[in-house]
Amino acid sequence: MLQLIFLTGARQSEVREMTWDHIDEENMIWTGPPENSKTTKAIRRPITTKMLEILNNLALVYGKHGFVCPGRNPRKAITTHAVNRFCSRMWAHLHENHNTVKFVPHDARRSLSTLLSEQGVLPHVNEKMLGHAMRGVMAVYNKHDYINDQKEAYELYWFKIQSSITELIN
Repeated sequence: MLQLIFLTGARQSEVREMTWDHIDEENMIWTGPPENSKTTKAIRRPITTKMLEILNNLALVYGKHGFVCPGRNPRKAITTHAVNRFCSRMWAHLHENHNTVKFVPHDARRSLSTLLSEQGVLPHVNEKMLGHAMRGVMAVYNKHDYINDQKEAYELYWFKIQSSITELIN
């Protein structure tokens, strides 16, 4: 679940409450329903190569029914408390061994936005990726979700993550 959060920049609740019904594998689109969105609007995101790999791994473990990331009870989503507790344990280990600064899942949103802005991804694409509501005239007239642009940006983001990992290992 944390991989999906860090890879997509989605809010924790959007990923926690994701069900297999929200996944359109034929068109490679994840549609978060309005009730799972802070803006109360559906959020469409492309399913990238890496995201598909993660989803396929989760399907092997939990099956393709109900929640993508179930909690202790398979009929319920994993809780916020469980995610935050795991993230705290992970950070404690990283801090002790690598002096890593404290992070929480929500930090993934800032990281994605900043890195992609530095790479020239246009602000309106970045905002769609984060599931933000457009403002002003753009909100009234522009209903496009920039799925292809989002997909390119997500693939670029994963490439940058892979490159950083490779640098650390070598």
